[in-house]
Amino acid sequence: MSFSCAERRLGAVVINRGFWPVSDVPGESLLALAENLAIDYDTFVLTQSNVDMQAQCRDKGRAMSVQIRSCSAFTDSNSKIVARVIETVYFAIWVLIQLCRVRPAFIYVATDPPIILPFIVCIYSKIFGAKYTYHLQDIHPEASRVVVKMPALLHWFLVRLDNITLRYAKSIVPLTPSMAEYL
Repeated sequence: MSFSCAERRLGAVVINRGFWPVSDVPGESLLALAENLAIDYDTFVLTQSNVDMQAQCRDKGRAMSVQIRSCSAFTDSNSKIVARVIETVYFAIWVLIQLCRVRPAFIYVATDPPIILPFIVCIYSKIFGAKYTYHLQDIHPEASRVVVKMPALLHWFLVRLDNITLRYAKSIVPLTPSMAEYL
């Protein structure tokens, strides 16, 4: 990726709720991305964890030039859906506050959590002129509708939000070729 002088000064942010070493496979790839960006740019990672991610990375000799910020997690995969939705909103608001503090020129947002957080990144980008890459780890909200029954109007609304986010992304990173074809 190449950035202009203004972007170099302001830096980059990588966002995903799960991060290395807790989330090993996607977290490792996001850590590698952050480390690569940190060679030339002020780089931040925004994540969610109950442990000191910065200290864990430093102990393992990783992310030495990356600033990792995390907010507390209150739920896990066994939590009820309502609690997880509330936590998703909490994390999205926390990320928005962090974005306003950091003021990055480039944001790499993965879809964990889906739809709402990437849409907030889209709105932030439109207001502050930042660019973002949208990394789709699943097709949302279509995949959610298979797992959770939702009213048709809510599904329509979520699809519209996701389509807006896709439309304004500088680039889209799908997980598979079939996902790229679907999009």
